[in-house]
Amino acid sequence: APVVTPASLLGQHFWITCYATLALGFLVAVPADVSRVLVPPSLCGILFFTALGRSTEEVTDALRGARLRMAIGLAVARMVLIPLAVLGLALALCPSWATALVLVAAVPSGLSSPTLAGLHRSDSVAPALAIVMLTSVLAPLTLPLLLGLSAAGTGPDAWTLATEQASYVAVLLGIPWGLSRLVRRAVPTWTERNTPLFRPIAVACLAFLVFVAAAACRQALGESSAEVGGLGLLLVTGEAAIIGLLGLGIAERLPAAEAVAFPCGVIFMNNGLGIALGARFFPDDARVLVASALIEVPILFGVHVVGTIANRRATSRMQREIPRPEWG
Repeated sequence: APVVTPASLLGQHFWITCYATLALGFLVAVPADVSRVLVPPSLCGILFFTALGRSTEEVTDALRGARLRMAIGLAVARMVLIPLAVLGLALALCPSWATALVLVAAVPSGLSSPTLAGLHRSDSVAPALAIVMLTSVLAPLTLPLLLGLSAAGTGPDAWTLATEQASYVAVLLGIPWGLSRLVRRAVPTWTERNTPLFRPIAVACLAFLVFVAAAACRQALGESSAEVGGLGLLLVTGEAAIIGLLGLGIAERLPAAEAVAFPCGVIFMNNGLGIALGARFFPDDARVLVASALIEVPILFGVHVVGTIANRRATSRMQREIPRPEWG
């Protein structure tokens, strides 16, 4: 097994750091208003440093021709098919948790998923960014409809949810992406020289996001019963396992870069957005806030496991496809 070093705690062993900050967020008393304010800048920091290490051409290549068609298909699978599978299971097995589980499944891919995919395969960052962008564009359309199917998103709030989420996502994606392009253009030599530092900094931003997200939900977890918290952890762990398996299954037919990017983007969802939406639209439903916070527990290690499996399987497929030299 790889040795844990200080550097690896912001690399392949990032999940150890994030679990530590998750526990710290639940243990340390931080005013809820302060922690909620810190969630958006943490998300922006992740995307800024992830994008700063990548040229515009890398991302536009992932949004062109056949790769664009593939990315659109993967985004639809991520934002429609997989949440519908979760919704069907939730309504059949635990209908009182349907809204919470659907909200978790229906938010777009996490802004840190390109960084985490890149830890396994460097050429997966660009398609992972494409998946983040396309799922974020789809989210204002698909998420309210899915919440409506869970019997919680009907009425005027559904339109409010769509318009507010559209603005929220546009800011979170647009500002850090735009700033990263300005920095790359203004100081290209400095950017190129320091590119190896950007990924660990992005992971550090993720660890801070995990801390503030846990702190933001600390009060809801404290006010809910132990049974609600325990059942919520069990349910979101099962949910993460199901969507991780679905992501790996779809990845079996994808090129190597997308085969790592997609399952990482499936299992590592933007639960910071879920927390913000839950607090805004379902402030009295402890199950929504509990699910949005506790999903961190399975996905932090889950994205490591899924990314490792996806990369190994993609590498194995590539090796089988390489023609062997003929000796004669």
